[in-house]
Amino acid sequence: MSLSTRIALGVAVVLLLTLLGLGAAMTRVTRATLTAEVDDRLVTSVERAEGLPGPWEDRRGGRDGDDDQHSNQPAVDTVELGPEISGRNVALFVFGPGGQMLLEQPSGFSNAPDPPPQLPPIPGPVAAAMLGTIVTLPAADDSLR
Repeated sequence: MSLSTRIALGVAVVLLLTLLGLGAAMTRVTRATLTAEVDDRLVTSVERAEGLPGPWEDRRGGRDGDDDQHSNQPAVDTVELGPEISGRNVALFVFGPGGQMLLEQPSGFSNAPDPPPQLPPIPGPVAAAMLGTIVTLPAADDSLR
């Protein structure tokens, strides 16, 4: 094998290893960035949902155990501006202390909602361990959505 052939093969191997390393690094960075973006969106959605009025409020209009001065403020009404064409990116499920579902707002479009997640029994030890964390669960119908 001539010297020029060996040099060409060496350069090709180095180039191939460099491209493989860059591809792996880009994949990891992209995955981490997108996961962080979804996690931030979920945290923001939960923070916004905490102020929603609903059946989980006690008789005074506040949340169970919420003794601050803001519990008597009326909820802000929303105005319907037409049909919803963008769908919902994040689903919202609110469960009571006994495991009864108090609110269900699936993600997706109103006429084609996404399947709900495969949730563990609520209340239960698995559900208690998930409390306050972001967890990815498969869909109840085993689809990828």
